[in-house]
Amino acid sequence: VASDHAVAIENIVTAYGRIREVLPRLNRLNDTLGKDPGLQHVLAVVFADILEFHREAYKFLHRPGWKIFFDALWTGFSRRFNRILSSIVHHSDLIDREAASIDIVRAEEWRRKAVEDTRKQEDLYASTQFSSVLTWLNVQDYQQEDKLEQHLEQIHSNSCQWFRDHEKARLWLASSEQKNILWVSGNPGAGD
Repeated sequence: VASDHAVAIENIVTAYGRIREVLPRLNRLNDTLGKDPGLQHVLAVVFADILEFHREAYKFLHRPGWKIFFDALWTGFSRRFNRILSSIVHHSDLIDREAASIDIVRAEEWRRKAVEDTRKQEDLYASTQFSSVLTWLNVQDYQQEDKLEQHLEQIHSNSCQWFRDHEKARLWLASSEQKNILWVSGNPGAGD
């Protein structure tokens, strides 16, 4: 009977050792992902299982005369003991799956933010490059508009009239298709 008592105590101590192995991981997950309500719920269930195990072990070891009734008591406790340990393992697996799903969601959020940040950086780079090219070319919008106005004031009133009167040009100007191209060749300033 003494060896049976030693086996019972050894089983209880082994179970506490298994619980001890799980606790650091649970603490890390709680520290990292503890604000997630789903994970909080599963953690609560695991800690409830651990408390249930402790309650049952305490009840078993503090019964008066437990040594006398060891065989009858151990069978019932052993079933509860194994059920609680199985529940702890099952709920620990649930926590791992919940943590993995939270990690996937966070990774997707990070990816979306990285894509958005990259797009913003590319837009800023393109804008900066465009401004740099304009500065290098020394092109200012107001200068271009002023030059256009000067040229428009200098043209002859009938300039390009021959073009507007030409049948192919009129058909092209009247066309609703935007992809049409009219190729005009000739010497510049030669007129008709």
